[in-house]
Amino acid sequence: MASELESQGPANLIRCSAGHGLQLERDRVHELLDGGQFFWVDVQSPSAADLDILREDLGFHPLSLEDSWRFGQRPKLDEYDEYVFLAVFGASSEGDEDGLVEVHCFYSDRYLVTLHRDDAPTIDELHERLAKREASL
Repeated sequence: MASELESQGPANLIRCSAGHGLQLERDRVHELLDGGQFFWVDVQSPSAADLDILREDLGFHPLSLEDSWRFGQRPKLDEYDEYVFLAVFGASSEGDEDGLVEVHCFYSDRYLVTLHRDDAPTIDELHERLAKREASL
């Protein structure tokens, strides 16, 4: 089942929001893993079920997922066997109390997974640019 946002963007991009959790895209994640193509999964407001999928299907370490459950991290970079975990900050939407969005990134040679609680305008802009680029090909 493809999300509305996914159908408007590149085939190797999965975007999930609070109302459209990763569990709805689990089969798509498996397709992308099996296909060997680099892919990006972006999850806003990840649930415990979303984090379970990341642990079970992508093998994410429990400590990095614990950080992503709690958020409130300092910027950091932790190396694991199969990926690198980064906690970074970017500008948030207008009207956000502190003006920052905390983004947790899991990066490997096969995928990029980004998790964030708040709206992330820069991620939205990047998605739009990727969609336009794909449409022009």
